[in-house]
Amino acid sequence: GLDQVEVEPLVDAITGQRVKAANVIVIFVPHEYYLADPEMLDIQLIGRGPALVFRDRRAYLITWERIDLYRGITFETDSGQPFPLKPGTSWIEFVGSTSRIERSTDDAWSVRFHIP
Repeated sequence: GLDQVEVEPLVDAITGQRVKAANVIVIFVPHEYYLADPEMLDIQLIGRGPALVFRDRRAYLITWERIDLYRGITFETDSGQPFPLKPGTSWIEFVGSTSRIERSTDDAWSVRFHIP
């Protein structure tokens, strides 16, 4: 079966406050795995592909794009308009382009990381 990991909330060691993010972004990108010493993953961040944004207790399937090494990543809606991130902290997770999005009947989301 699949392993499940229970995660404790992240707490700031100085303030004791729970660490929060206004946006959590999961970006699906091609990964190349090289078996070497040490192992290496080459995450290919130039191009375009799907992303999943969690904001305000909702999930949005959007598109990410990065034109070249000298520009940042942009996010857009299905209609090509810029996706409005909520002001504040954003956490970004890069997963393999063949990773799967899963949504349970109780509305919990998970992403199963996979690279070929």
